[in-house]
Amino acid sequence: MKKKWLRISTIIFLLIATIILINYLFSYGSVQETWENEFIGYEQIHSVVNGENQKIAIIDSGISEYQIGNLDKNINLIDGEEPYDVNGHGTMMFSLIKGSKSAVGICPMCEILSIKVMNTDESIKPNVISEAIEQAIDQNVSVISLSLGSYFENDVVKYSLDRAIKENIVIIASSGDYGTTEMLFPANMDKVISVGAINNQGEIWTETNAKDQVDINAPGVDVTVSGVGNEEFLSTGTSQSSAIIAGYVALMKEKDPTISIEEIKEILNDINDNKTDYRDFFLG
Repeated sequence: MKKKWLRISTIIFLLIATIILINYLFSYGSVQETWENEFIGYEQIHSVVNGENQKIAIIDSGISEYQIGNLDKNINLIDGEEPYDVNGHGTMMFSLIKGSKSAVGICPMCEILSIKVMNTDESIKPNVISEAIEQAIDQNVSVISLSLGSYFENDVVKYSLDRAIKENIVIIASSGDYGTTEMLFPANMDKVISVGAINNQGEIWTETNAKDQVDINAPGVDVTVSGVGNEEFLSTGTSQSSAIIAGYVALMKEKDPTISIEEIKEILNDINDNKTDYRDFFLG
C-alpha cells in the first residue's frame, strides 16, 4: 500500500514539475521571440550593461495601477485625476523599457520616474510638460522619454528642455505619426534625439514624420507592450520606438558616463545609416 502511494506521489510530483518546466520554457521562449529584442540584441547588450545606476523619466499619461508598485517614483501633475494611467500610452512606454510579462525590456534594471501630464481626454498643457521636465531635472534623471509632440513650438517647454540639456540629460522625442515631412516639436530641436519607427524588416513605417531627417528610425511596428489591464498586445508608433531608444541611451550612459549628447547622436546616426550595429558600442 505504501509503495502504491509512493508511486502516486512520485507521479503527481513529476506532473507538477513538468507543468512548471513547460511554463518556464514557454515564457523564456516568448521572451526570445520578440523581434525588437532580436533586432537590437538585448541579450548580448545585457551581458555588458542592464541599466543599473540610470534613471529614466517617462513624461506621459502615467503608469497602470498594476505597475505602480514597480516604480521608483510616481508623480501626478493632473489635478482631479487618478494617480495612475487610464489612457494606456504611458504604460506601454514603461513596458518597453522595463519589460512585460513575456518580453524583456531594453533597460530592465534602470530606475523609472513616471510623471503624469496627460488628461483622460488625452489633452496636454505646455506648462504641465514644462513642470514635468523641471521635476525630472530635480530628480537627477539621466534620460527623459517624451513620446509626445506638437506641430507648434512652445517657449516655456523649450526653456525647460534647454535647462535639462545643459545638465547633460538626454531628451528622446518621437518625430510624429502623421506621415508628413515636418517633424514634431520637441523632436525638431537640435540637441533632442528624434526617433522614427521601422518594422521587423528594417523598413521605415509609412506614418513616420520626417523619416529622412530623424536621428534614428528604430523598432516601433508591432512591438510587444503591456496595457492598463496588464494584458499584452502588439502596438505601433514612433512613441514606441522612442521609448526603446530612451532605454538604449540609458544603457549607453551606463557604459560610458562621460558620453555627450553629440556623441550619442553620432552613434545613432551611424546605426540609422547601417554603418554600425546596435551591439557595436557595447561589444566592439
